[in-house]
Amino acid sequence: MEKVGGASTVCNVLPLPSSPYTENNSHALAPYVIIIRAEGRCMTRADPGFPIPLEHLHRYSYASELLRGRRVLDIAAREGYGARILAETAASVVGLDVDAALIQRAAEKHKRPNLSFVAGSPASLPISQNAAFDGIVGYELIEDSTNVQRLFPEIKRLLTPDGLLVVSAPGPGCAGNLFRSKTFTAEEFRNLLEPFFTHVHVMIQALFANSIIRTDTSGTNNGVPGQKKPQYLMAIASDLALQSFPESICSEPVLALLHDKEKALQGLIDIRAYQDETIRRQERQLADRKQTLASLEEAFAWHKSQIESLTKTRVYLENELAQLRQTMESDRKGLEWRSSQAESLQRTIEARDEALAWRAQQVEDLEYSRETQIQALANHLKNVEVEMSQRIAALIEQLAAIHASTGWKFVLRVRSIRAGLLRLLGRG
Repeated sequence: MEKVGGASTVCNVLPLPSSPYTENNSHALAPYVIIIRAEGRCMTRADPGFPIPLEHLHRYSYASELLRGRRVLDIAAREGYGARILAETAASVVGLDVDAALIQRAAEKHKRPNLSFVAGSPASLPISQNAAFDGIVGYELIEDSTNVQRLFPEIKRLLTPDGLLVVSAPGPGCAGNLFRSKTFTAEEFRNLLEPFFTHVHVMIQALFANSIIRTDTSGTNNGVPGQKKPQYLMAIASDLALQSFPESICSEPVLALLHDKEKALQGLIDIRAYQDETIRRQERQLADRKQTLASLEEAFAWHKSQIESLTKTRVYLENELAQLRQTMESDRKGLEWRSSQAESLQRTIEARDEALAWRAQQVEDLEYSRETQIQALANHLKNVEVEMSQRIAALIEQLAAIHASTGWKFVLRVRSIRAGLLRLLGRG
């Protein structure tokens, strides 16, 4: 019987320029050049980019070497990136997935003469021909609800007697499970496959800054220092006798990754510093505005007190004018009565009449001046909220003008004359 296996395989992953395959996909890896060395031969794969995690990229690259030149079925093709990798070394590849819309997009995106896609369920494969494939790949295929009693007989029906099944499942150390696949230990995974295949070779895949695929070493967990449990398990099953399979390492650009992380961290630090400075600047502005508000409130209170004082002054002046009118009316009546009482005082009365006429004119002028002042005060009060400081100054100047005016002096003069008349009348 033919044995399947080979020398060690090393997979180095190097970055390429960006491509449309990685745009708008936060979980995508950067594009890669994959160099795989097997048995002294070197195959270089330069691709626009594969937006799939490193562990999937590694497993498909590993399987592409195992299944070189074979007819291959990828049972869980999903977006078709893995099937595309397989198609670069296989004679033909059929990608299958239960999501018809996903398969349609994969067929439109990945066009190769030896690659095709078909929609269907793994438990009931839509391929009638038996022994149609030399190799079948199924990664993260088994869920809790999967009926393995239907799945693996279907796989065996499509697989040639010397064909290989390359299958994987999350291991005990898997931190995340994107496709909600069932988690297995190495022993559980082997026990799952052995009822259906004569030979089962279980391997482990451990992820550090790179991905490592190696044969499972029973009794020592995964044999990877510092890693107690493997993140993924991978099995190669066949009815053909199997020998040991090569170990494979797939590394991504760690230094570039660390550099990007450092740049991102520095960016966050810069953003935080900018935000802190913005907060401090806004706090200073707030303090300045509070101080300005306090000053405005103090000025408003002062202007309000000035308005109240002016209002009291206006009331006082109005009372004084009313008293002056009453006094003038009393004096006029007294003079009229006195003119009818004594002809001897005719000249004095005429003089007094002339004086009274002069006083009446002065009173009218004073009344007009008072009305003008009242109107000015009213207008001043209406506009006090707009130009508070200017109006207060104007009112103060007006009050000073009143006290210094001829009218005010006239009032004082009238009072003096009235007192003199009263003295004269008292003597008469």
